[in-house]
Amino acid sequence: MRLLFSFGLSCLLLSAAVSAAVSAAELGTNVTSVVVYQDGATVTREAQVSLPAGGDTLQIVGLPPGLSVSDVRLAISEPTVRLGQVRVSLEPRNASFNEAYVAAERAVQEQQLVLQALLDEDEAARRELSFLQGFAEGYSGDLASQGNADPASWRSALVLLREGTEDARRRLRDNTLKRIAAERELSKLKRELSQITGGERRESIVAMDVSSPRATTATLSLSYDTEYASWSSVYEARVDSADRKVRLLHTAQVEQRTGETWRGVDMTLSTRRIASGESLEWPDSEFVTLYEPVRKQSSAGQSIADGVEEIVVTGSRIVSSNNVEVSDFSVDYNIPGRVTLSSNADNASSFDIDSYDADIELVTTVIPVSSTLPFLEGKFTHAADAPIQRSRVRVYLDGAFVGVSDKSYVRPGEETSVSLGEDPFVQVRILPQGDFEQKRGVLRRRQFQTTHDIYELTNRRATPTTIEVYGRYPVSENRAVEVTIGDDATPPDQTDVYDSPGIVQWRRTLGGQESWRITHQYTISYPEDATLDRRFDYE
Repeated sequence: MRLLFSFGLSCLLLSAAVSAAVSAAELGTNVTSVVVYQDGATVTREAQVSLPAGGDTLQIVGLPPGLSVSDVRLAISEPTVRLGQVRVSLEPRNASFNEAYVAAERAVQEQQLVLQALLDEDEAARRELSFLQGFAEGYSGDLASQGNADPASWRSALVLLREGTEDARRRLRDNTLKRIAAERELSKLKRELSQITGGERRESIVAMDVSSPRATTATLSLSYDTEYASWSSVYEARVDSADRKVRLLHTAQVEQRTGETWRGVDMTLSTRRIASGESLEWPDSEFVTLYEPVRKQSSAGQSIADGVEEIVVTGSRIVSSNNVEVSDFSVDYNIPGRVTLSSNADNASSFDIDSYDADIELVTTVIPVSSTLPFLEGKFTHAADAPIQRSRVRVYLDGAFVGVSDKSYVRPGEETSVSLGEDPFVQVRILPQGDFEQKRGVLRRRQFQTTHDIYELTNRRATPTTIEVYGRYPVSENRAVEVTIGDDATPPDQTDVYDSPGIVQWRRTLGGQESWRITHQYTISYPEDATLDRRFDYE
C-alpha cells in the first residue's frame, strides 16, 4: 500500500516536501496488525505522513477491492489534525503493480502452451496407434483374401507395426511424466499470480480530506474488516495411561484469502464475532390475565410472582498468563513473534496457542442397549481459564495415534472426556433370559410384558479396570401403565443420568480377569383392552 498526496497549486518548496513525505509513506504502509476471528478478520495498516499547514487530500491506494466507506476506520495520532470527508473508489491497479501482474500472467500463459503441446503430442500418438491398428486389420484381411501370402511381406508388416506401436506408446509414457510436471508448474504459477492480485486487477482507494494548523508528522492508521479470513481450533489429546495424565495441545488453523500478504504482523486470534450490522430482535409484548369464567385453582397452584426467583449474574475478568487472555465474553490468543501469511486458498498455517495438563481417569464405557462394543474413555475436569473450543481432536494414547473425534464446547470447571476407541481387553456378553407376555387378573385383567437380560462383563487385563455400564428402564406417562423393576435386578449406582429419565448407570472396578454380571429386568403392565405405545426420545 502506498500513500499519495494530491495538492492544488503549491510552491516548489512545498512540492519537494510532499515528495519526500510520499517516499517515506510508501515504506510504512504494510499491514501492521491483524485480529483474526472465527468468521473474519480486522486488518490494520499504518503510515507515517508529513503534513503541511492547511488543508490537503490524502489517498491510500493498494487496498483490497470491495471496500466501502462503512468498512473503513481512520485515526491520526496527532490530535490537532482534523479528518474531513472520506471517499472510497475502485480503480485499476497502478503501473508498477501491472508490471508484476503482466509478468506473472505471461508465465502462466507460457506454461499453458507447454502443457497444451504435451496434450497435442499425446493426441498424435493415440491417432498413430489407432491408424496402426486399422492398418493391421486391413492388411491381414487383404493377405487372407489372396490365399498365398508372401511370408516376407508378413514379417515386414509385423516389424513396421511393432516399431510404430512401441514408438507411439513410448511417447505416451514419457509425456505422462512431463504432463504431471507441467501441471504442477502451472498450478504453482497460478498461485503466485493469485498472491499478486487476489484474483483482482483492481484496487480500492481511500481518499480523505485532512486539515492541520501547522506542519507536522503523524501516524495514520486505517482498519477494515474482511470476511476472507478465519481460524479454527484443533486439539491433540495425549493420554498417558500409566501416570493417568492427559495433555491437551491447542492448535489454531488460520486461513486467509484476502488478496494481501500479511508480512511480519502482530496477530491476535479472537473468539469474538465480527459485528455484521445485525440488531437484536426485540420481543413482542406478552399480556397475562386471569380467565374470569374459571375461578377454580388447584391445591398446588401458585401465583406467578411466587415462582419468580431473582437471578444474579456475577463475573470477573480473568487474565491468563503467557499468550492467552480470557475475559467475560471471549478469549484472545496472542501469537508470539511476527507472523507472515500469504493469500492462498490451498494452504493453511498452524500455531500452537495453548496447552494444559490434567489428571485423567480411564473408564471403559458399555451401553448394551446400543452395542456390545466397549469403548475406553479418558475423563477429566477442564480446570483451565480458557474454554475448549468446538473442534476436532486428534487423540494419542501412550504416544500412539488412535483416531480423530469431534469435541463440543467445554467450559472451565466442566467434566469432559476424550474417546480412546474400542477397548479390546473388556469382553461384553448379553445373555437373554427370555422376554415373555402374559395376562392376569380376575376382575380387571391386565397384560404383562417382561424383559429379562443379563449383562456379563469380563476384564481380560491383568490390572484393575473401571467399567461404567449404562442401561434404560421405561418411564410411564400414564397412570394405567405400570413399570416394575424385578426383585433380582441389579440396583444401579446412579439414576436419571444427565437428567435423562429412565437412564441408569452401573459402575465397578474389576480386578484382573474378574467378571461381573448385571441383571436387567423389568415388567410393564397395562389394561388388557389397551394397546401399548412405546416411544423413544433420542434428543
